Amino acid sequence: MLADINRRLDRQFTTLRGQRAASGLPVFALEHGLSELEISSLKLFLSGELKRKGKLDHAHWLCWIAAAAEVGYSFDGVEFWTSFEGAVPGWSAMGSRRTIRDWYKLFGQRFSGIHPEGPWAKHFSIIAWPITHSILPMDLQSQFARLLYDCRYRLASIQDQPADKIGELLRRAGPDTNTRFGNFLEQVSLTGMLFIALRDEGIGERVSPIEKATLSRIIGDLEQRQAAKEWLREARRVIREATLKQSRHLAPAPAKPKQVQELSAEAAPVERHALLTARRAGAGAWSLRLQLPDFRPILKAAKIGAPELDKTRIRFFDEKGIWRPGRSLLSLSKSEPAITRLPPTGQVIVFETKMPSVEQAFRRAILVPGPSPWLLRVQADGVARQVLGHHVRVGQTYVLASTQPLAYVAVEELKLGVIHEVEGSNLYELNVPDALSGIHLAALERIGLGYSLGARIDPAGIVPSLDPSTGQSIWSPDDEIVLRLSADYAVREYQVAVGSSEAIRIPGDGRPEILCTCGRLPLGAGAITVSAVPMDKGLAARVQPEVLRTLVRAPRPWSKAPSERCGLKASVDPPEAKLGELLAGQSRMTLIGPPRRKVSARAEFFDVNGHVQASERLGERELPADPGWLRRVVEPLNKEKCWDLIQSSPKVDIVFDAGELGSARVPFRNKIEPLRWKILRERGSVTVRLIDEADRPEDLAIERYDLTAPDVKVPMSPDACMVGVPLTAMGSLFVATVEGKRYRTVIALSPSGKPTSLGDLALNPRLDFVGQNPRRIPRLVNLQRLWNGANCMGPLATIRRWQTLQVLDARLVEIFCGPHWLRASREFLERRVTSDQTLQQMVGVPSFARALAEAFAGRPDAARGGLRLFQQAAVRYQVCSDADAIRTAWHIAMEPANLSFADPRRGGDLFEGIAANKGLARGAFLVRAVTAFDSEPVATKDVAA
Repeated sequence: MLADINRRLDRQFTTLRGQRAASGLPVFALEHGLSELEISSLKLFLSGELKRKGKLDHAHWLCWIAAAAEVGYSFDGVEFWTSFEGAVPGWSAMGSRRTIRDWYKLFGQRFSGIHPEGPWAKHFSIIAWPITHSILPMDLQSQFARLLYDCRYRLASIQDQPADKIGELLRRAGPDTNTRFGNFLEQVSLTGMLFIALRDEGIGERVSPIEKATLSRIIGDLEQRQAAKEWLREARRVIREATLKQSRHLAPAPAKPKQVQELSAEAAPVERHALLTARRAGAGAWSLRLQLPDFRPILKAAKIGAPELDKTRIRFFDEKGIWRPGRSLLSLSKSEPAITRLPPTGQVIVFETKMPSVEQAFRRAILVPGPSPWLLRVQADGVARQVLGHHVRVGQTYVLASTQPLAYVAVEELKLGVIHEVEGSNLYELNVPDALSGIHLAALERIGLGYSLGARIDPAGIVPSLDPSTGQSIWSPDDEIVLRLSADYAVREYQVAVGSSEAIRIPGDGRPEILCTCGRLPLGAGAITVSAVPMDKGLAARVQPEVLRTLVRAPRPWSKAPSERCGLKASVDPPEAKLGELLAGQSRMTLIGPPRRKVSARAEFFDVNGHVQASERLGERELPADPGWLRRVVEPLNKEKCWDLIQSSPKVDIVFDAGELGSARVPFRNKIEPLRWKILRERGSVTVRLIDEADRPEDLAIERYDLTAPDVKVPMSPDACMVGVPLTAMGSLFVATVEGKRYRTVIALSPSGKPTSLGDLALNPRLDFVGQNPRRIPRLVNLQRLWNGANCMGPLATIRRWQTLQVLDARLVEIFCGPHWLRASREFLERRVTSDQTLQQMVGVPSFARALAEAFAGRPDAARGGLRLFQQAAVRYQVCSDADAIRTAWHIAMEPANLSFADPRRGGDLFEGIAANKGLARGAFLVRAVTAFDSEPVATKDVAA
């Protein structure tokens, strides 16, 4: 029976390979052509053969990959090989993962089968094959239909692109790769081909990338869910209409005027400048602001990341002594901060440390264009925004912003309203009349302004939103753009150009205004250029075309849009904090919203498919939310039932809900590794089991470090870990190493499942292996690296890891500086008002200690480049002249993780020498102590006072 099925599969895949040879499309194992009954029988036959022979039979290799693809199609995302055992009993004991992978590779060579791609496929190098060959697993079908619906307009605009380009769009639009659906979208060629197949299904003349019966099966399963069926139907409608639709709302003229031709380039690049704005503040006053551009495209184009920004600090030109982290540029992107005066040089942001690459990239973005005075036009919403060109239009109101007072004669002749005149910041209000006299023109020229005539463009009907950072009007692809055209003069003819199309001539006939439709525009940036030809030919020299910059954007998914406009804002500091760090008090949340509004909090736990699998009510209160409540509100997550959910959830959201105001979320993500641990509680005992979904070679090694002895390595059997091993009372660090990569996890639980007393938090580890020997410092540093990068599981894991790191660091300090220094430094660090005089005295070289304290106290950032200063002080005060020893002492105290030695014996000698030179060692640790705070320690006499 299996031999017959194998021959049938061979014929099926050979036929598919031949049909797709010209197009280069791959073949999928799910396209086996077997019926549902035949698939069930196949699994039974394979199970029986496996139990009889005790191994996989190569003669039936196509049967095995077809069965594996079926398991992938119904896989729920939890444990693939457990699912395989359920489909083919006997697999766990006698199956071979590597053989399955090798047969899929053979399938790729013989039948042009698809190959998995992306980081996920490299990470899960075996199960990626059957899951990829299952095309679209059932549990991901609704999500894929929803993604096609959300991206329908963007897909319609690029559907003539290759499959990998379409797949890349879907990958960027989908969720992050921390979910199973995000991992699926990494297969950009697969998702692109799947889109093409779903789009063209039913269109007979096109070759589908997926066999007809297989595609019908996928669509049939997908449409079992009504919502998914409607999403797919609507996405297909929009995409197919875009294919057939070739209508134009404006008929082209025979020729395009040169002036319009030059100014109507489609999607002309938008200059990114900092622009001035002003808002009315009451009683005739105006408040100045900056409209900062979007910095993210600038950073991306210059390939500048957060590490480069962290090397400098920034401040606004009108701030004194206030420096912000360099990465705050990210949060300032597209913001509108208030300023107290005008920028004297036009530059609005100053960098503390000169970084040519960063400053060059931001040269335009942090500069207000044009010379003073700057011209700000008051727009329909009452906000005055800077205009470029220094030309006024009749009948408009402007705010003039000048660093120098304007001449009294110009103020009088132009009838300027003086808003305020102070040194370096002078604001005037200018109302331009409908007709300008020679006196007006001369006065404008004296202050560096001119005037122009031109068309006016106003939306009629649907009013678009405005992006003030780019000046673009924002439209939806469903919006028909209808414009009301008028001008500053009698018009003979309007010439309208949409993008790079030919200009359309529309008679004006002296009418005050006309209506014009431009139809629906495609996605992306563009421009509509209008030139109004005057009836009076004498005005032609002063006429300037008017350009309406447009940006057509796909509608935002409803699930994302409300949160962006919500009346609440929630965040966590630092932004990259993990949930365990929040529960341990090592990070904090903030919640901003209107006072006296009730807000409720809950936690939502997501499964690997991105669905909410459970939720936990956390509490409620009226705003404002103080830090104490935000700490207490997450305490229920330390319950055992919540930690069981946390360990199985790739994502956990803390949700704050304020009813009609909307909700705000703080997401926490857990990376799902191919080697990971699962906690099991049975009859009062706790066991941990290793889940292995990696390509496990022979060199898989597992070791354990108990919390009671964190410096002692205990080797463990991989096979025993797969079954489950007991967890020690306090917990342990488990390290699984495969192909040079380490997967580290700290697991720590209280006996009852939640901390009930201070005794549960107590930890008294021993470091007998490291001891007090300076030559064991490399071992100690490696232990710090090992524990510091570990993931945490269990309510006590984060605090246990922190306690262990504190113990390791204390031993490092004790080896080099002695127990008395350790006690004194702890007192200093735990009481911020204490004096550093005791530590200075213990250094033993008063002048050396005083110089270090004066140079570094209260300056956390000084340690970043402080090695040269420390080295100079050590030599000057004759503490040490060995450059290697000085540099090593500095790294031991400030950044021990960066220590490395090509010659271990040389490192051992240096450690012994530094431990013997207490002045050098304590001087380095003095710098670490005094740079721990933002302000200098107070003097001893101040403490007494």
